[in-house]
Amino acid sequence: MRGSARVGVVLVGSSAAIAALAGGRRVRRSRLAVERMRDELAAIGPESPRRRVTPPDAPERLRDLANAINRMLDGLERGVARERRRTAEALHTLRGPLAVMRTELDVSLRDDDLPPAAREVLASARDEVDAITRAADNLLTLAAVGEGRMELRLAPVALLEAVEAAARPFRGAAVARRLTLETGGAAVGAHADADRLHQALTNLIDNAIKFTGPGGEIHVTAWRAEGEVGVTVTDSGPGIGSEERARVFDPFYRGDNGGGSGLGLAICREIAAAHGGSLRLETQPSRGSAFTLALPADARLRA
Repeated sequence: MRGSARVGVVLVGSSAAIAALAGGRRVRRSRLAVERMRDELAAIGPESPRRRVTPPDAPERLRDLANAINRMLDGLERGVARERRRTAEALHTLRGPLAVMRTELDVSLRDDDLPPAAREVLASARDEVDAITRAADNLLTLAAVGEGRMELRLAPVALLEAVEAAARPFRGAAVARRLTLETGGAAVGAHADADRLHQALTNLIDNAIKFTGPGGEIHVTAWRAEGEVGVTVTDSGPGIGSEERARVFDPFYRGDNGGGSGLGLAICREIAAAHGGSLRLETQPSRGSAFTLALPADARLRA
């Protein structure tokens, strides 16, 4: 073989090797870009709906794909936000008639000549109206959390007064279910949104009543500790198993024996977090549960 031919073969072989190397690098770069996009997509969920896929520098087709995925996610987010607004409007409309029904039931129950059977029916209807109202409030709060707009009007709140106000509507239900519902604790103050705090406490008490059998006890206690103040709701119910424990704060999770909307504990956790606090659970099977709503203490506040 002549020298020039040998040189040509070497050049062709070198070019092929270089092309193969470059092609291999492009394949690896593309694979890495696809894997990164996959991981970013997997990280997008209800708690991070505004996250998007990062378009890779190359190749162009993958960049176009990432942009198309982001456009799709933008459309989905707009659609979810639109549905949340519609739901919120419907719930606001529903609250008006519920408030009227509650007032009319209260007026009827003040009648001293009301027969016992009729009083029982009206009291039960009032409890159901209260339950529907709590569910509507919880859905409105969930929609606000989803849009990142849960507003707090912070002011000094006496926790013992807040505890008693939250427990008062449940005393009739507790008597009907043969439950002991006790309130008490330390006279402490918190810097909190009174309405949101009331919502959280009523959800915790409602949850305790649902899961405590006849003859059981529920204690709602205000307390102060190092750097924290809060309220603990303890029940003598069946406790919560380890599998349920991991999901009990998930929205719409109601467990095997659950009733209601499954929103109460999730809303309590969001309200606690919005205040810079936490919602904690201690439970043992067959020995009951204790839900603790803890808030940052303000040394200037005393109830």
